[in-house]
Amino acid sequence: WEDNQIDDVGCANDIVETIISHPSMNNISLQKCFGSSVNGYNMLCSFLQSNKPFSHISLESNSIGTMSETDIPDYLATNPPLKHLCLSDNHLTDDDAILIADALKQNTNLKYIRLAGNDITEVGKLALQKAIFDSTSFNSVADCNHTCRITVEIDDLHLMSTTENMYDDGKSNRASKMFFL
Repeated sequence: WEDNQIDDVGCANDIVETIISHPSMNNISLQKCFGSSVNGYNMLCSFLQSNKPFSHISLESNSIGTMSETDIPDYLATNPPLKHLCLSDNHLTDDDAILIADALKQNTNLKYIRLAGNDITEVGKLALQKAIFDSTSFNSVADCNHTCRITVEIDDLHLMSTTENMYDDGKSNRASKMFFL
């Protein structure tokens, strides 16, 4: 669902509740949907706190800002079955990126997270980079996330490198990083 503006909180809550209660709906794509009177972050938190085994969540361009709340990294740190999370073009910050990076170290299920178009600077980018490849030591490499691909664009630069998780399995990614050292 894209570009269908929902400005009524009651309607937004009804849509979220319908998605959560649907027995086979495990993929969410609500892009540019939540209007100025609907808090996109609250809608995202409703999905995350529902304990439903979502596979894909895409809430791009929904004015999501955490205001220092930690629901996103807290959820990711539980290693849920979520495979893809797209939160591009929202209002996530360096603090959010740092917390997400830390949570990714405990997550082996997430395969892709897209954070492009947020308020993430070089500080957040480096934290995310370090979550997937920390070359400090062999132990730090072993502690990294070896399954998730991260996309963050800063000044038209992509977070991409030879240390990215480019294989579909964690063992190959870990071996590639160890070889790189």
